[in-house]
Amino acid sequence: MVVGIFKKKYFWNVFCLICGLLLIGMAIFIKCVDSEASLDLLAIVALGLAISAFSIFCLLFNFGAFIEIEENRIRAKHNWFEKIDCDISEVDFAITQNFVLTIQLKNGKRHTIMGLENSFEICAVIRRLLPFEATETAEALIQKLNKLKTSRKVGIGYVCAGVAFMFAFIFVTAILTGEREMYDFTQTDWVIFCAMCVLELATVIITFYLAGRAGKKIVPIEKLKYYIQRTIIETTPLPSGNATSVFIDDNYFARMIFFGYPNESSIYYVVQEIQPDYSLETVFTSEVFADEQQLPASTQGLIDITKNFLD
Repeated sequence: MVVGIFKKKYFWNVFCLICGLLLIGMAIFIKCVDSEASLDLLAIVALGLAISAFSIFCLLFNFGAFIEIEENRIRAKHNWFEKIDCDISEVDFAITQNFVLTIQLKNGKRHTIMGLENSFEICAVIRRLLPFEATETAEALIQKLNKLKTSRKVGIGYVCAGVAFMFAFIFVTAILTGEREMYDFTQTDWVIFCAMCVLELATVIITFYLAGRAGKKIVPIEKLKYYIQRTIIETTPLPSGNATSVFIDDNYFARMIFFGYPNESSIYYVVQEIQPDYSLETVFTSEVFADEQQLPASTQGLIDITKNFLD
C-alpha cells in the first residue's frame, strides 16, 4: 500500500485565529470600558472576524485528508468533501506539480489534491499501474502534441484579449459618460452604462470559459509528453554491444543500459536521455568495471524494462 503524506500548517493558522479572536475581544473590552472611545470598534471587530474566518477555513481545508493506493484501487478524501474510490482502470492519467496531484478519470471528472508532500511518488505509482501500449509512432504523437500546444496558445491569447477588453470597456464607459459620477448620469449615460455592463459581463463569462478550456488541455498535453517519452525509451533500439539489463526513471526521461562481455565479469553502463527535440542521445558512458560489485551506479528506484529488449 502507498499512502499520501499531507502538509500540516497548524501553527500559523492557529496563530492567526488567536490574533483574530484577540482583536474581537479587545474591541469588546474597549467598548465596555469606554463606550465613547474614538476608535472605529466596528472595523476592528470586522477585521478580527475576517482573520478568524480565514484561519478556520484554512484549518478545516484537507482536514482528515488521505490518499492510498492498494491492489490497483485508489481511495482518497481531500479538499472539503471530495472523495475518490475507483479502480486504476478508471484513471486516464495523473500529473503533479508543487505538491499538487491531479488525477484525470476517463469519465472526464478531475480530482485536484493539494498539499500532498509525496505527490511525485503517488503520481509515479499511478503511472506505473496504468496500462501502456505503443500503438502510434513517436512522430505521430509529436504531431498531435504540437497541434494541442498550438491550440492552447491560441486559447491563452483569447483569454489575454478578453482581459484587455474588460479594462477597455471600463475606460470607454468613463469617456462616453464624460467621467461623471453616477448620481450625475443623464438618461443617455445610463443607457451607455447599462450597455457596457452587459458587454463587460459577457466578456467576463466568455473569458472564464476560454480559460477553463485552456486549463483542461494541460493534462492531455502532459499525457502526450509522457507517451512520447515512453514510446521513444521503449522502442528505440539499444546501442550496439552485449546489453545485459535496462533501467528507466519514473518519467521515462532517461534510460541506463548495462553492458557486459562474453565469458567475462567486466561491465560498464551508458546513460541515454531524451533531448528537447525528442531525440534520444547518449550523454554518459562509464569506464569498464571488473564486476558488478564495483559499479558506482545504483538502480534503486529505477524501473527494470530489460524484458522489453531482451528475451
